[in-house]
Amino acid sequence: MAEVILYNMKIILDIVLAFLGISYLYWTILAVIVALIFYIVNVSPLAIPKNPNKWIIKKYIFHYAHCTAFLAIGWMFYKLWKNNSSNWFTWFLGSIGIILFGVFIVTLILDRIHIKKLKESNSQKN
Repeated sequence: MAEVILYNMKIILDIVLAFLGISYLYWTILAVIVALIFYIVNVSPLAIPKNPNKWIIKKYIFHYAHCTAFLAIGWMFYKLWKNNSSNWFTWFLGSIGIILFGVFIVTLILDRIHIKKLKESNSQKN
């Protein structure tokens, strides 16, 4: 059962990437370059929470989540290119990458919404 699911996921990914005409190796290189750029260019949270424990978690999410996500996705593409087959570990890497990037995006959106609310409340006070 699991092998059928993995095989179907591989077929879907092959169709999408073959439609774009780009090899897995180039997707790997692109993902690693994006991860390096995200590691160098630091996205910092704008809203400082009242609880310092949340600040540390938010800081790690903003600094490492998207970089690690692109490294995991790049490693998945590399394993697909090298082995030309998929196994559970390959799809686990892709899933971890997508989950980490989703956590980063949700945290970024919530942070920006919090900043917008703070700006509105400060403008109403003045």
